[in-house]
Amino acid sequence: MNMADRWLGRLRAVSAALVLGNVALAHCETLVASDVSTRLGLGFHVVEARLQKWLPSGWQPNPPTLGPSRGTNLFLGFVDRLLNLDNEGKPIAGGRDRYLAIVVPARQSATGQSGNLVVRVFTGNAAMLPGAYKTSVLAEIRREQSDQGAGIDPGTATDAWEVRNGSGVVEVKLHYRRELPHRSSSEQKFFSPVQPDFYRIYRTDQGADVARSVPLEVNRVESFSVKVSIAELQELFDGTEQLISVTAAPWAVRQIFVP
Repeated sequence: MNMADRWLGRLRAVSAALVLGNVALAHCETLVASDVSTRLGLGFHVVEARLQKWLPSGWQPNPPTLGPSRGTNLFLGFVDRLLNLDNEGKPIAGGRDRYLAIVVPARQSATGQSGNLVVRVFTGNAAMLPGAYKTSVLAEIRREQSDQGAGIDPGTATDAWEVRNGSGVVEVKLHYRRELPHRSSSEQKFFSPVQPDFYRIYRTDQGADVARSVPLEVNRVESFSVKVSIAELQELFDGTEQLISVTAAPWAVRQIFVP
């Protein structure tokens, strides 16, 4: 059995357990999806006044104060989703897709509620529109990825993304030295700026290889470039943005719930 089959078997088993044996969660949460992906996450600090225009009334940017992305107020998440299943273990919209999620860590001033606002998603799968957060738009998305190494050496990796729509492109090219990924489990809330009282809960098991972190003084990036010409994003990426972190996730396994 190859690795892909093992991951598929694991995800289906987890999904089945949550669907059929939803004992602890049944009273307060509903499983809506499970997925497996590889990811590239870029953390930026951009001009806050410009970022505020993307947030609903009463919400403010809330950058993390700890960790490798400390000070980041805008995340670009490039996601190559290898498997996407509904709560019955059936493929959603063909079962796979690639997308770019633009996410703002934010806080609601009146309630203190905090989480991540998914302000825009560029997806290559038309069947995923308008998306759970009602912020998805269609784009042409390409990814090229390669790894090199020998023996027990972590080696190097190259990751290149192109996200293109009618108004422009987001292009990222990255080459970095790999290290052992840090495995962790997390729980996060993701909100819709269109309907701020709607959110989903993501429980994720992933491996994270932090190739660059300004706060932690880590930098294994050998070359990096980013080009942003999509019209609605140009004000954020006008040359004043600061790259805070680069994180490659060779695996991310999630269960997604709604309250």
